[in-house]
Amino acid sequence: MHFYRFILLNLYMLTLFSHGCTQIDFGNIFFKKPEISLPPSVESEILLPPIPEEEFDQDDISVPSKDNNAIRMGIIGAWKVSYRDVDCKMILTLTRFKKNFRGTARSCHGRLASLAAWNIIDEDSFELKNKSGQTIIVFYKTAEQSFEGSFQGESDKVIISR
Repeated sequence: MHFYRFILLNLYMLTLFSHGCTQIDFGNIFFKKPEISLPPSVESEILLPPIPEEEFDQDDISVPSKDNNAIRMGIIGAWKVSYRDVDCKMILTLTRFKKNFRGTARSCHGRLASLAAWNIIDEDSFELKNKSGQTIIVFYKTAEQSFEGSFQGESDKVIISR
């Protein structure tokens, strides 16, 4: 009779272990669980009275012409770069790099190879920066999917397009 109990107990344990149970703890059944202390309650503060509408100058409110998120979405992605009869690629992403967004250049040489980040200046222009945060070049919009700019001290144009 004791032999059957031993076999049944072993089958029960084998079933538990095969289903992911690795520890059997019956202590929680027989002992009282400790009470969990609640955090202190939140205290309320008195709010200042609302500002009367007469104090608002409705003519002074400026509405931005375009949302920065919409501008960013128009700039991110792959661009074809043309500079001094050499073509390369530039990829601009929305991944943060310090206070800017990450960018990289493929098969580019010279100053463009040091591209690490980019940021929006205004609705029609953005700048490329190196790892130390210095501006490499500023691009100005020339068409819907085209920008151009030049390096400081150079007259040759850098054109990017899709």
